Amino acid sequence: MPFKLAVLWLIGASSLAAQDPRPGTLLVASPELRDEGFAQTVILTIQNDGQAVLGLVLNRPLGDGRFAGGPIATGFRTLVRVSPGQKPSEGTKLLEDVYLINRAQPPSAQVRPFAGYTGWSSSQLKAEVRQGLWRVIPGKAAFLFDPEPRTLWRRLQPGSGH
Repeated sequence: MPFKLAVLWLIGASSLAAQDPRPGTLLVASPELRDEGFAQTVILTIQNDGQAVLGLVLNRPLGDGRFAGGPIATGFRTLVRVSPGQKPSEGTKLLEDVYLINRAQPPSAQVRPFAGYTGWSSSQLKAEVRQGLWRVIPGKAAFLFDPEPRTLWRRLQPGSGH
C-alpha cells in the first residue's frame, strides 16, 4: 500500500509540475485552441514567479530576423545560443546553452530577437493546461532555433515524431 500511494503521489506531482511550467519549458497550443492570438503557437516559458507566467511565441517570424513574441507589444527580449561551457556577459539561463537577454540584439543563426511577449496569471495558465488547451513539453535549443519556425507547431503535434 505505501508503494501504491507513493506512485499516486508521483503521478500527481508530475501532473502539477506540468500545470505550472517553469522557465525553459514549451507550451504547445492544442488544435482546439481557437483564440487568434494563440492558435497554433509554440511558446517558450521565460518566467514563472508563482503569480505571473511570461513567454515568447517561437513560431511567428516577422521576416526580418525578428519574431513577434506575443500579443503584449512591449519591450524586446533576445534568445542567445552559446557554445557548451560558455556564458554571455549578461542574461538569464533558460536551457543548458540558451540565455535570455532583456533587450534587442541583431539577429543571426544563434540570436533570436523578439518584439513583445505573452503573459498569464499563474492560475489562468494552470486552468488552461488542465482544460487541455496547452501541452507542456521540455524545451530544447533545437526547437528555439528551429530553421523552419512557421512549421514548428505542426511538427510538435502528437504523432508527428517529436
